Amino acid sequence: MKNPEPENEMRRRHRELQEKADADYKRISEQQKEWAYRIAADIVEGKPIPMMERKMAAGALRLWADGLDGIRKKKQGKPAEFDHAALAWEYQRLRRHVGLTDATAKSRLAEEYECSDEMVRRILRDYTDGIEAVLDGATVIWADRPTKGK
Repeated sequence: MKNPEPENEMRRRHRELQEKADADYKRISEQQKEWAYRIAADIVEGKPIPMMERKMAAGALRLWADGLDGIRKKKQGKPAEFDHAALAWEYQRLRRHVGLTDATAKSRLAEEYECSDEMVRRILRDYTDGIEAVLDGATVIWADRPTKGK
């Protein structure tokens, strides 16, 4: 029978290393935050700023600007309660019969059901394969079925 002590010692050592790494990460992130606030204060006060810090500030502003997509975010909060399958069927109707593009159909459904675009994408991810299989299968069956009177 194996001695469980070495494994327990390994776990203890691993836990200690994780705690040290977490403490180091917290310390470093706090130092970086202080540094960034100091640069911001120097900018506001009009103090001269070293080139490296100017480049860092410019890079941060560029990252922030890149994150602005010009699309108003949908309201957050409690998710809307509605029939997800109905949304997925409506999506298929808009795509197949109305002829809307994928993005336009999703945007219209998000507005109609008062939910986020991301929620529409998640619902469609869950339901689309099944609905398309039913629709594609039904189309083949109906196409092969002889019409009355002929």
